[in-house]
Amino acid sequence: MASNLIYIELDDNFLFLSKLDKQKNQFNLNKKSIVNLNNSEFKDGILYNLSTIYLQIKDFLKINNIKKTRAIICIPNLSQKKEFIQKSNILKVALCACKANLKIKKIIDCSLLTKDIQMDHKSFFYKKDLENRLDFFKTFNPPPTKNPHKWFLFSGITLFCLVITLYVIQSDNKPRLNLLLPQNANLSEKNKKLEEEIKILHSAKNENNKLKEKIEKIIKIKTHLNNPINILVAITKSIPENSWLNNITFDNSGNLPNGTKTSKEPKKLEIEGITTQEEEITGFLKELSKSPELINLKLLRIQKIKKAQIGKVQINQQKPHYNFKISGELKKA
Repeated sequence: MASNLIYIELDDNFLFLSKLDKQKNQFNLNKKSIVNLNNSEFKDGILYNLSTIYLQIKDFLKINNIKKTRAIICIPNLSQKKEFIQKSNILKVALCACKANLKIKKIIDCSLLTKDIQMDHKSFFYKKDLENRLDFFKTFNPPPTKNPHKWFLFSGITLFCLVITLYVIQSDNKPRLNLLLPQNANLSEKNKKLEEEIKILHSAKNENNKLKEKIEKIIKIKTHLNNPINILVAITKSIPENSWLNNITFDNSGNLPNGTKTSKEPKKLEIEGITTQEEEITGFLKELSKSPELINLKLLRIQKIKKAQIGKVQINQQKPHYNFKISGELKKA
């Protein structure tokens, strides 16, 4: 047995490599390396990407300075494949190993390191375990005949056909890939433009909602502010018990020098009435001041009424009566 020996195991998810140190009855694993396979290089027990496996083996040998060595290679479930697929897979793996300057000692189909899928790799295996495994590479060993050249010729032709087949497959896929790359770039640009347009639309929608809220608030304020009905309701609610109103006047007070009036000036309010309780007028004025539509309220006069001045108003003659006048302004809209 050669002094240098390595163990290689392929799986759908990883490539396992390790240098083997020979002991009395076993081989110890040294300088172990596990490479994750994420791109279907080895799928369902079939090797698809020879280049990746070859490069990984080559890097492992270079890093660990391993030269002139032989390999024990495990390809899981190899015996369960059809004969053509089985032989094709063996040739692919053998090609990777030979290209990495490895000689093949044995190709087996059952791992020497694990008993169960969920168990971690062991750090050793027994020599008898290796001897009991069927060597699938024997199929390609030269038969014990006088002239082994035919076997080498057959193997060479087979390998050549395999390489040509792989090259044709890759060449056929290359034009399709070249067609898809510009389309993918074009779609990416359109996607970016659509994302920018969506952002602009969202921004415009938010601004529109803000403007709509502001307009609704302005309409609401204008509807309630300076509305004569609201002002009359506020005045009516504030009238004292022993008082009544004779007259309420709204008018523009902003007279210009030429006698015209401007709507920009605040409207003037005048309230005239009669009361039997003089002190109620002060309370009436305070209540009116609480209304947000009325500002600058003043009591212009309060005057006792004589009998002759009462006129047609039907009042109780036994109590004194007072004539009052209040002025103010309506708040600007």
